[in-house]
Amino acid sequence: MTRNGFGGPTGYHLNHEVNARYADAAPGGHVLRLPVLFVGAAYDQVADLASPTMLDAMHSTCPNLTEATIPAGHWLHMEAAPAVNDHIESWLTSHVAEQPDNGRTTHTVCMKLRSFLARRLQTHAPSCAKDLLASRSC
Repeated sequence: MTRNGFGGPTGYHLNHEVNARYADAAPGGHVLRLPVLFVGAAYDQVADLASPTMLDAMHSTCPNLTEATIPAGHWLHMEAAPAVNDHIESWLTSHVAEQPDNGRTTHTVCMKLRSFLARRLQTHAPSCAKDLLASRSC
């Protein structure tokens, strides 16, 4: 937070109009038909998983939704990085379609995602990045 402050992480609400226009133009009529993973936090007061309206909205727009709940707060990727990583890896392994190249595509996608997440975490949460890179291979 020293470099950028709270502006970026807390400014999502400033982009609702742009997000709505993007969603209106997207194919599929506001429904994601591809596999979707949602990893939620059990103790999150911002995105309350106990709220039926939130869960109903996810299910109605993501018919191929997989949900996971981790015992953490709102910043679960920082509070419980190994558990989040395990859910992502398990989901990728079971939901990314195997290609006729004997799984090399799935492995490549997993490794690229792991590398991307580690780079993103390196600045703000180096121990999370280290855990991610040390977790079991794709």
